[in-house]
Amino acid sequence: MAAKMALVVLFGFSLVSISSSQTNFDPMLVTPPHVLVHAASSGDFTMKSNNGDIKIGYNETGKVIFDNEDLNYIIQLIMSQPPIWEEHSPFGYIGEFHAGDNIDVNVIAKDPEGQHIVYAIVAGMLPPGVNLEPDSGRIHGLIPDSDATYTITIRATDIHGHFADSVFKIVTRGIIYCSKKPCVHQGVCLDETTGYKCYCPNPYGGLRCEIDCSSNNLIGPTNAKVIPDAGLSGYNMASTYLAKNARWNAGGWFGMDSTSYLQVDLGNVSHIDNFKIKAYSSSPTAYYTGSFFIQHSIDGNIFHNYTSGSNAHVYTFSGTKSSSGLKVNLPEPLDTRFIRFFTLTWHHSYHPYMNMEVHGCHHN
Repeated sequence: MAAKMALVVLFGFSLVSISSSQTNFDPMLVTPPHVLVHAASSGDFTMKSNNGDIKIGYNETGKVIFDNEDLNYIIQLIMSQPPIWEEHSPFGYIGEFHAGDNIDVNVIAKDPEGQHIVYAIVAGMLPPGVNLEPDSGRIHGLIPDSDATYTITIRATDIHGHFADSVFKIVTRGIIYCSKKPCVHQGVCLDETTGYKCYCPNPYGGLRCEIDCSSNNLIGPTNAKVIPDAGLSGYNMASTYLAKNARWNAGGWFGMDSTSYLQVDLGNVSHIDNFKIKAYSSSPTAYYTGSFFIQHSIDGNIFHNYTSGSNAHVYTFSGTKSSSGLKVNLPEPLDTRFIRFFTLTWHHSYHPYMNMEVHGCHHN
C-alpha cells in the first residue's frame, strides 16, 4: 500500500506544502544554486492560498519563467503605455533656418515606464545634409542653400514595441545674396535659387553691372584676344589679308568686291552697343570703309538684315577715312551671336577694308 509523504519547504516567509502519492518519487531536486520542485508524471502540482497569499518573488537579476516565457516581461507588456511626446501638437514646428546655418535641436518623447526610446523617420525626409540620431532624437546638420519646407513624421518606440508618432516641420531659406547689394551702377538685384542676377541699365553689363558695354571690346586686339582667331571668318577675301587681321591694329581685313563679307562669332549671345572702325592711310595708299551694313544671327544659319525702328529697309552705317578711328552707334542695341559686315563703299582703287572693334557685353 502506497504511503503518502508530505514535504514542507520554506522559501523566505512563504510556506509551500508539496504532496506525492509515490514512495519512490522525490518532488524536490536541490542542485545549488538551483532548486527544482515538480510533480511526477500524471501528477499535479497545486498551490492553494487558503485565504492567504501566494507570492512569487524575484530580484532584478532573475526571471520568472513559465513555459519558456518571461512572466515579468509579459506583465510589463500588458501594463506598458506608449511613449508621450513633449510639447506634442498635431503639427510641430521646429523652426526656420537659413542656408549655412548649423541646426542642432532635439525632439523628445518620454516613456511612462522610464525605458529607452528609439526615434525613426517614418514619413517625409529631412533637408539634405541634416540627420536624425535614433537613440537621442537629436536633429543636426548644415542647412542647404534652398527655399523649401520639409514635413516629417517621427516615430518614438519603446522597448515593448509601443510607439507614438508626431509630425514636424522645418523651413529652409536660401542665401539672400541681394542683401549685400552686389549690383553697381544702379543695377537691380534679384535673388535666384543658386545666386543672384543683376538687371543692368544701359550701357552697363556683366555679373554685377561693372562693365561699360559701350567701350568693352568683345573681339579684343591681337595682343589681348577675347575670341579666338577661328571666331573671325569671311567670304570672298583677299588671300593675304585674312579675317583675323580685322582686329584693331592688326593690319585689316580685305575683301574682293561687294559680295565679300567679314563674319564675327562672339561665342555666345551678346548685347551689342556700337562698333569702332578706322581706315588705313599711308600716302599714296588709302584703305577705308565709306559705308556698310550688317546682318545678324543667333544660330549662325539664318541671318537677318539689321533695321531700325519701323523702317524695314536695311540700315546703312557711315564709315570713316580717319586712321584714328570712329565710333559707330547702333540706333537700337542688338542681341546676337553672329555678325556679318558688308562694305557698300570704299576706295575703289583698292579693296573693301575693315579694321574694327565690336563693343558690348556677353550675356551672363
